[in-house]
Amino acid sequence: MPWIGARHSRVGVKVPYQRLVYRSRAVGLDDRRSELSRILAVSSRNNAARGMTGALTLCGNTYIQALEGPPAEIEHLMGVLATDPRHRDIQVLGRWRASRRLFCGWAMANAPLTTACADTRLTLEVKGGGLEVAGLLFTLATGSPLTL
Repeated sequence: MPWIGARHSRVGVKVPYQRLVYRSRAVGLDDRRSELSRILAVSSRNNAARGMTGALTLCGNTYIQALEGPPAEIEHLMGVLATDPRHRDIQVLGRWRASRRLFCGWAMANAPLTTACADTRLTLEVKGGGLEVAGLLFTLATGSPLTL
C-alpha cells in the first residue's frame, strides 16, 4: 500500500515521510526572541526548498523541534544541527515513519509558549517523549489539540 502523501524519489519509488522530534540545549542566547525569529525564518526558507515541514519552540534554554520530510533530508539536517554552535546536547525523543504530515503548510511553524501551562513546559523541556512532544508542538502551533 503506498504511503498517503508520500513523496516520489527521483527514480519513481515512493519514499515515506519521516518524523523526528528532538530537544537541545540552547547556547549563547542574548536575545531569545530575536534568535528564535531568525531561526524560524531561515528554517522556513531552507525547509521549503528541501520538502520538509515542522515546528519549533524555545522553552527556557531548550529548543524543542519536530521535523517531517524525506529521511535523507532529516538525516542531513540533523548533521547540520550537530555542528551548529547554538545547540548542545541534542536528544532525539523519537523518530518514526509517517504517512501524513502534522505540520503540512508550514515549512517551519512557530509553536509559541504564551498559553502553555507549567506542566506543558515541563513536558516539552524535560520529561516528554517524541509522540507527546509532537502533539504539544502541534497544539501550540495551531491553537487546537491534536486528534487522531
